[in-house]
Amino acid sequence: MKLHFEVINLKIHTKIDSDIEDNSVEITAKSKDDLKQILDILKGIDDTIDAKQDDNLSQIRYSEILYFESVEKKTLAYTLKNVYEISKWLNEIEEVMPKQFFRCSKTTIINLAKVKSFSPSFGSKIVMNLIDGEKIYVSRKYVKSLNEKMNGGKLI
Repeated sequence: MKLHFEVINLKIHTKIDSDIEDNSVEITAKSKDDLKQILDILKGIDDTIDAKQDDNLSQIRYSEILYFESVEKKTLAYTLKNVYEISKWLNEIEEVMPKQFFRCSKTTIINLAKVKSFSPSFGSKIVMNLIDGEKIYVSRKYVKSLNEKMNGGKLI
């Protein structure tokens, strides 16, 4: 069994200058996504979760996860590049997940930071369009909670 970590590569340059008035940090990144990931790490909100893909154990960042789904008594985590098996049930993930995650159905927890758009759907449901083109439905039971989570904004 191999252990694998998905890590962003960083070059860190330090300098001590007693002539400056205030301490400062400058961050240069290739893209907005890389910058957001670096800032999340610095803020300490980019925790990881243990995951398995084939025979490889990994730690994946919550910020990389599009959504979790329960399928045939397994919990899966979907990222842009891979699908991982998680050794926790959705209700266990729900207890420790960062605030950008939302339980949208009995079988799905979604990362709201990865939602491109919302739109109403049949049966008082909401469809969430993810950044990868995937569509995830919010069941009627969770629509009110979603409205509350989105700062009381009306989505439908």
